Amino acid sequence: MDIESIKKKKTFLENYYGGLFAKFDELDTYYDLSFGIGAIPSKAEVYTPATARRAIDTATDHVMSLGINVNMQLWSETKKAKDLISNFDKFGKATIDWMIRTGRYNIIRSVVKNMFLYGVGYLKGPLYIPRLREKGVEEEDWLGILSNTFPFYFRSVHPRNIMFDPAEYPQYVIESFSRTIGSIRAVWPDYNFGDRSDTEEVS
Repeated sequence: MDIESIKKKKTFLENYYGGLFAKFDELDTYYDLSFGIGAIPSKAEVYTPATARRAIDTATDHVMSLGINVNMQLWSETKKAKDLISNFDKFGKATIDWMIRTGRYNIIRSVVKNMFLYGVGYLKGPLYIPRLREKGVEEEDWLGILSNTFPFYFRSVHPRNIMFDPAEYPQYVIESFSRTIGSIRAVWPDYNFGDRSDTEEVS
């Protein structure tokens, strides 16, 4: 698919989901406690109650405290299928527990919070970035490190950045996010941005 076709699809989806994304923005004002409360006297002190944020955070805490199970649908009654299902369930549960314990922030908690706040949450992955051998580490030692390292990572994606093909059987999804023109040029040097600065952000 060429870049012009993608841009046309992106424009169509932005218009299609415009009303939904506007609602997301409104919900953000309540969670961030930045919502308007109408006309108030100029010298009045304003206190914004955190009721909306606490409701979302408390619901998220309840789900996280219960733990998250993985139950894959059984496709056959054979012993082989049941054994595979059991292994997939264990691997999925272990992966989620690993995501909860590692990283700078709790990815699963972010997804659960988005589900309560927006009605939907997105987890992107597994993603893979090849790791280059660290300086001073011998090849054999580096292979040993890699063999004991989980090679994938996951991201919680804000629902406002995800646009699904609205067809009954979706064929594609577009994720939009801001990045600098310089970072795009580094990957696609032939993409024409004219005289725009490398530090300018686009989405």
